[in-house]
Amino acid sequence: MRELRAARSILFLAVSASVLAWFYFFDPAKADAFLPCPFRLATGWSCPGCGTQRAVHLFLHGEIFAGLRSNPLSVILIPVVGVLFARHFAGSALRNRQTNNRTNTSFIVGMLVVLAAYWIARNMPWWPWM
Repeated sequence: MRELRAARSILFLAVSASVLAWFYFFDPAKADAFLPCPFRLATGWSCPGCGTQRAVHLFLHGEIFAGLRSNPLSVILIPVVGVLFARHFAGSALRNRQTNNRTNTSFIVGMLVVLAAYWIARNMPWWPWM
């Protein structure tokens, strides 16, 4: 069981490094190797993820403020997600499982509320970045 968990962790880290390398070397604003947002194509409105590919590319190149213009929520969440993954790989198994599950549920519900509010706000006419 422990070997399987270690293998999954190594596979996840390898895939993550590959994805980050892809975003580092290819600019989504210029390359045809990235998919457009299907929600935006169908409705003309921005989803919470619109601009994330450009924001990640810019973030990886140290252009934080340009990334904020593409998708501010993504740029804010990149370090948060990094810390969460580091915490997970550093030994979340040592914590009380029941407390950890409650924390995860609260975090997920909170993120869903933030995403819904962001989705609505960025499609308002007063939204500053669109």
